[in-house]
Amino acid sequence: YTGRDLEFRVQDFLLREGVTVEAHLLYIDHDDLLTPQQLLASPESTNAFAYRFALTIENPGLFVLQIAINGSQVSDSPFYVKVSYPPCQTGRTRVGADCRCEEGEMQFSGKCMAVAAVLVSVAVPALLVLGLVAAFFLRARLRAADALWHVDSEELVYDDPPKTLGFGTHGEVLHAVYRETEVAVKRWWPSAAHAATERN
Repeated sequence: YTGRDLEFRVQDFLLREGVTVEAHLLYIDHDDLLTPQQLLASPESTNAFAYRFALTIENPGLFVLQIAINGSQVSDSPFYVKVSYPPCQTGRTRVGADCRCEEGEMQFSGKCMAVAAVLVSVAVPALLVLGLVAAFFLRARLRAADALWHVDSEELVYDDPPKTLGFGTHGEVLHAVYRETEVAVKRWWPSAAHAATERN
């Protein structure tokens, strides 16, 4: 609560000219704020018998407003003035000067939302991002691991003519050298019929 500007208007129906209009404001809700404020009203430019005065009230509460013209209290004075906090938005509860979310709720994007809803709205995107990062990391690790086992056929050096180490149902095993290491390379035949032809 940052204070509220109040404006009062006094109309002199006796149509007296050159009068002094005063107001005394007394805060009656708290003992430590009983010092009255004295306010002088200024006449309106459009109506010589109407007077306005304005004040700022820092704390809400119940006030007594006493109005006097030329030192004499006007009839119907004093008045009670009640200043209260502005109403809280729906779903909020006033605690002192603050509007707070109700129990089991928290403020999120300027609104009161159930804690579970906030957790879901935060956790689901976070888990999706975490899942994407984990998948990207895992894929990068698998590519790095596969690179160790990937044999570049350009680096295989065969004997001339290639030395056959053995035959199988779908291909033959040849001798080769890969990065200065002797290796056996299985060469697949396009079909079993081709394998039979090669063996004969």
